[in-house]
Amino acid sequence: MLIKNNRRLWLSLLILGLVLTLFACSDEEHMRDLSRYVASLKKAITKHKAKNIIAGIQLPEPVSFQATGKERDPFEEEQTIYGGSALNNPLTSFPLKQFEFIGLLSRNNKIWAIIRAPDNKIYQLTINDQIGNHYGRIVQIDADQLKVEESIPQQEAGETGTGVVKRIVILELKGGN
Repeated sequence: MLIKNNRRLWLSLLILGLVLTLFACSDEEHMRDLSRYVASLKKAITKHKAKNIIAGIQLPEPVSFQATGKERDPFEEEQTIYGGSALNNPLTSFPLKQFEFIGLLSRNNKIWAIIRAPDNKIYQLTINDQIGNHYGRIVQIDADQLKVEESIPQQEAGETGTGVVKRIVILELKGGN
């Protein structure tokens, strides 16, 4: 029994010695080379994934504006001044549902919605601009829709009372999905 335990002890010491010898033979330079190689592999995989992700994104085709004669150029300043009053603003003369959201403009991280009014005039509007005959205010402009918050008298909304009801109206992009 003592011989068996002695053999186990010698075998354990031999294995421990071999393991320590292997660790003693390795140097830091090889580990640094291995770390650099693994890092370069990770970087190459990340670049490859990014290229595949970017290749999978389909960007919309830019459309060039061609005036047909009955629409004004949205890049030119409009000559009419409304004086800041809703009474002078033709955009507050029509019900919101009669307007058409026909496009977007963006420049320097600012977005404008292109709107066709019922009188066939084209306007560019942005967040907080007024539109519609119920004190509508643009609250969000997305690629495919325009969100307007309206204040409707309670009686027109089918409620009793003399206050107002706020509601969000969405104008979908004409010709969009």
